[in-house]
Amino acid sequence: MPAPSGLSRDEAAAVASVAQSILFHARGYAASVGRTFASRLEAARHYLDEGGARGIAPHPVFHLAWYRSEHPELAGGNPLLHFLARRPQERTPHPQFDPGWYLARYADVAWADLDPLWHFLRHGAAEGRDPGPFFSTRTYLAAHPGIDGVRVNPLAHHLAGRAGRPFEPLGRVVVLRSPGPLATHARIELPLRLDNTSDGPWSPRRAAPPVIGQRWLPGDGHPPAGGRRTLVPVEIAAGGSFWMPLAIDTPAEAGRHLLQLCLIPADGIWPGADARAGVTLVPVDIRSDGARAMVSRWTLPVRPPQAVIDEAEAIRAARPVPARPLAERMADHDRARCEPEGPRPFARGTRPVIRWIKGDGQDDVVTRAAIAQATRLFGNRVDYCLCTNGISGARARAVLAHASEPVELWPLTAADNPWLARRLATAGCYPDRFGYWWKWFPERVRPDAPEWILDGDMVVTGAPPWFAAWCDGRDGVRVTQDDRPHPWTMYGAFHAQVDRRLGLYSGLISLPPGHSYRAAFEAALAAPGLQPGHDGRLHMDEQGVVAVAFQNAGALPIPLYELPFARGPERTLDFGMAGDRGCAWGFHFSFAFRGPNRHFERMVTAGMIPDCSREPPEQERFRWLANRGQWGEPGWSATDAFVARTVAAARRYAGGDALEIGTSRGHLAAVLAALGCRVTTVDAADRGARDNLADMGVDVRIADGADFLAVGDRRFDLVVVDLHGNGPDVWTRLWPLLTTAVRPGGRLVVNNTHLWRSPVWRAESGLRAMIEQAMDGWDAEVFPEPYPGMAIWTRVAA
Repeated sequence: MPAPSGLSRDEAAAVASVAQSILFHARGYAASVGRTFASRLEAARHYLDEGGARGIAPHPVFHLAWYRSEHPELAGGNPLLHFLARRPQERTPHPQFDPGWYLARYADVAWADLDPLWHFLRHGAAEGRDPGPFFSTRTYLAAHPGIDGVRVNPLAHHLAGRAGRPFEPLGRVVVLRSPGPLATHARIELPLRLDNTSDGPWSPRRAAPPVIGQRWLPGDGHPPAGGRRTLVPVEIAAGGSFWMPLAIDTPAEAGRHLLQLCLIPADGIWPGADARAGVTLVPVDIRSDGARAMVSRWTLPVRPPQAVIDEAEAIRAARPVPARPLAERMADHDRARCEPEGPRPFARGTRPVIRWIKGDGQDDVVTRAAIAQATRLFGNRVDYCLCTNGISGARARAVLAHASEPVELWPLTAADNPWLARRLATAGCYPDRFGYWWKWFPERVRPDAPEWILDGDMVVTGAPPWFAAWCDGRDGVRVTQDDRPHPWTMYGAFHAQVDRRLGLYSGLISLPPGHSYRAAFEAALAAPGLQPGHDGRLHMDEQGVVAVAFQNAGALPIPLYELPFARGPERTLDFGMAGDRGCAWGFHFSFAFRGPNRHFERMVTAGMIPDCSREPPEQERFRWLANRGQWGEPGWSATDAFVARTVAAARRYAGGDALEIGTSRGHLAAVLAALGCRVTTVDAADRGARDNLADMGVDVRIADGADFLAVGDRRFDLVVVDLHGNGPDVWTRLWPLLTTAVRPGGRLVVNNTHLWRSPVWRAESGLRAMIEQAMDGWDAEVFPEPYPGMAIWTRVAA
């Protein structure tokens, strides 16, 4: 753009920066001021001269009032210029858009080194991607069928309907225990009760879910500092309540402060500093002495391959597409990760992971709720894993049916920890008697990442104060503590070596990246050693070895008042010698593997733990099988719209033959099998589908889809295709094989038909010709939205 005349160099640069910004909506701005402009430069100059001072938003997604409250250093400066001066990873124009979350959630955007906001506004919303953890694009589009997601941005449409709304509290925050004097730069945990006083239920899945707003009001007359919003993780009916701990970071300045707490929609504005209705104010004295705890935000730790960085440079420079498109190279990288002789793809990840161990006890209902709760509480910030022993595939799937995030299912064998298996075999203890020892198979499910190891009867209901440090890999080893006196049998033959002052026990183990406890276990097992005939199902030696090994490693105890026992036979919770301090962030439902637990049932009734008694419908039951790139890059899961339309198309073929090409982790294959189809699923790599689909009657084939169809003459009532690579070379070979594989009256369902619309995937144009031409003997339905598009071809019956 030519520089505007009559301006200094800095002024001209500012005008050009605004005019080129994705967040300057020139036509919308012109309508707001009631005049027309000859060019975007003229409109941008008018905005800088007049519009910004008048408080006119440059774009529907730019929340001016919120942005100013988050950046008090702005004073009278122009907020858009301030926004543009920040790094792309820090550009947050609205509480519903989180650039760091967006890059962590969508690996292809991070790999291509694209500005996350630019990508979301230009392509991401049309592709069904979410701007942050508090807004679901697909859910919003499903609720507003008149919005196509391309011509109208769903988030902008949602915000336009809420523009100008005042502070609207959704309920009441009750502080169960007010804090005493606190240090600067500290992190505390405040126990809260949240009361839903609104007319309708709260849900974390609504377009603007309820959040706890927290910010500090300085006592010296300065404006409030930018606040934080924490998602209310469970559904709460009108008139209901929910108890949870809330992590609070104290200010950097000492003095008398007010902590302002409120319940608002995720995109709601803050109450005024003098507001009282619908607001809880907690006076706190902040002192400059005392312990300090620095808090930093978790960011994506993995540097993309150099080849992908080079491709991103080519995209930005608008040079021709390289000979090997991005999708092809990423698919090759994915297949290499899934080689049978290598470690599990999941084990190679570096994101934080929470894993549970589930055996053949009666605590399925507790483990099911524990995974449902954690996936809603922590969302995409961590990954999840369920290690199983002695339970069927159908039973494991039932445990995972309520998970809202992907979960790795890891059926255990002795080969998962050879050194420990050999040590147990020396004592005559073989896999059928490993019992409690199965918790340590494998030693680490993800060696290079922060990892939690939990019993299946432990439910986490909030984040501990050190959660952020653990996610960042900066925390040390932590082990749960039981500080009550116990008989010698608590630690088996190893009781004499246990430090009773620490009282560690193997409920939850928190480990930093790279930490191996093998040497500590080996040393603990050396003396007195396991007695011949050891039985891990009955003897408590495992508990003793764990306590000795981790106390010698300098583990920090997790006090019992933070993770109390909720033993079924006992009438009250056990918070240990210190008693209830109001800061519990989880519960250990001991003896749940033997029968019902009254404490668990009470907490479910009270809404503290999700009710997972009803099985979800097919489309939701297998969300844990989605593949969003956490461990099996590249790509993202099929959109909810694609799954819903596929389910609708498949219902008529219950009892018929279905073929899926592009198995991934087995998501669609599981849905089709649950509908009653006889499913064959084909993929070039195994990402765990054999374990995930065990006992479902699904024929899992590891092969190229075209090679599979080229051999033999099998015909199917339904064929579903969802591939990584969709270039012309792929579909030139695959298309004729597919059209002959569908029986008369059958259907062919294909995903990613419009993937080529995005500049990152513009080489994926293999389906473009197929959807633009009519075929004799076939009826076609083409759905460009939501991106990346899909099509359903029905073969006319003879």
